[in-house]
Amino acid sequence: MLDYTLRPCISAKPKTLQFNNKNNMELGNIIFGAIILTICIGPLVIMYYRSVNTNRKMLQSLKEIAQQYNCNIDKHEFCNNSVIGLDKQNKHVFFFKKKEGASVSQFVNLSEIQDCKAIKRTNATTFKNEDVTLFEKIELKFIPINKNKGEISFELYGPENRQVNGELQMADRWSAQIAEHIKSK
Repeated sequence: MLDYTLRPCISAKPKTLQFNNKNNMELGNIIFGAIILTICIGPLVIMYYRSVNTNRKMLQSLKEIAQQYNCNIDKHEFCNNSVIGLDKQNKHVFFFKKKEGASVSQFVNLSEIQDCKAIKRTNATTFKNEDVTLFEKIELKFIPINKNKGEISFELYGPENRQVNGELQMADRWSAQIAEHIKSK
């Protein structure tokens, strides 16, 4: 005869969480996906923070140059390894460019300037039977009121650069803004 009485079940083994093969595969996929995501996105995050850090240092250098002339940077713009800034009140333009092993800093007092132009020097060549125009130099050229003083140029793009990356637009934008400040003397 069968005994149907309830008895407490006492086990010597503690209960452990058990995974079946399906859960193990899902956990493995999650870990693999996280590793691949880190490998893909990690370098982009590192490049972004390096760029932010470099820009912060260049802006600090630009502000230090401006402080030497009792000016403040009201507006600035970065492009690759250079930054340009404007003090609207004192009408000064400042430029800082970081080159390999050296840096270039320049400023212009707009009250002594007649005009500002974006200069784009190009070279036409043939490559694989196609005519190609290559940029040699992109710069902002400041033409002084006093003809005895020389022109001042901020070189945004030069032969040491590998490719044009926003310098054309920056030159056009800043030449228009600076020309506007020159006219409002």
